[in-house]
Amino acid sequence: MAQETRTETDSMGAVEVPANRYWGAQTERSLHNFDIGRNTFVWGRPMVRALGILKKSAALANAELGELPADIANYIAQVATRSSPASSTTTSRSSSSRPVRARSRT
Repeated sequence: MAQETRTETDSMGAVEVPANRYWGAQTERSLHNFDIGRNTFVWGRPMVRALGILKKSAALANAELGELPADIANYIAQVATRSSPASSTTTSRSSSSRPVRARSRT
């Protein structure tokens, strides 16, 4: 059974990416062209969780500053939360799951 894919594009053209992956064209190309460290360096859950928290925080902050539309920021936050499930209690703003409203830029 063939794996479902989607077409992603960048400055080098189109590339097929597995439909169940969140990355884009450049990451897919790197997986095909660079086998550096694949067997020796695999990020564990703590690193993946940290990157998810970072991306969620950046998206929410940029939405509050009016630099990113609220619907996109909320989508990023939702996906980042899914990729970095909270395994410990945090009190940071980034752990909030409430949607944000972008304020208008003046």
